[in-house]
Parts: sequence; structure tokens; C-alpha cells
Amino acid sequence: MANPPPLPPSDRPALLYAGTNGQVTALDAVTGANVWRTALPHRWSADLVCLLLRGDDLFVGSQGHVLCLDAFTGAIRWENTLPGLGYQPVILAMHGGPDSGPEAVLAAAVMAQQAAASAAAASG
Repeated sequence: MANPPPLPPSDRPALLYAGTNGQVTALDAVTGANVWRTALPHRWSADLVCLLLRGDDLFVGSQGHVLCLDAFTGAIRWENTLPGLGYQPVILAMHGGPDSGPEAVLAAAVMAQQAAASAAAASG
């Protein structure tokens, strides 16, 4: 699925983001329709893909890599391979910035739950 061009801010739907199996997808939060999907580089097949939304930036952590995606198009803005840290799950948290507040705390809590659930499933 090719990513569509960005919509003007007034026309943007409320989006729900999901990350799994080496991909990130955005769904229309009202209809559930697919808006965009981005396959992560390096043919990641990780079950755990952590997400952190900050304004128009969707940060993605998985398999020892961190990326920043455009939250409305799925385009990859940048990637950091975290040299020397291996290829393990990545948990994201952010301090400060224009959108720090309860949403950031909630996102970190959700990611911690996802990591715990993934670890429990992997251990048996």
C-alpha cells in the first residue's frame, strides 16, 4: 500500500496507530479503515514494535533501531541504528518538548505493558 500525500490539518482524521510484525499502520479511529502502512527497514520481523506519538512525529522502536515517521503519511523522516546496543526490543520515552504531558506518560505506560506482555508470551 503506497502512502498517500498529506492532508491539510483541517481534513486529517483521528488516527489510531498499530505496530507489529515489522510494520506500522495508521487506521482511521472512527471507521477502522487503513490510512497508511509503512514497512520498517531491515526486514524486521519483530512482534514488538513500540510507538510514541509527539505532535506530527511518530517515533518507532524495534530490533535495536529507532525511527521517526510522519504521523500523517507514514514517511520515514530519520533512523538511528543505536550502534553497539544490539537488536533487542526498544522501549521509548520522551522528556520535554511541545507535547509533554499526560499523553506522553500514558504512551510510556502502554509501551511498558506491551513489553511485559511480549516478554511473558515469549517465556512461555
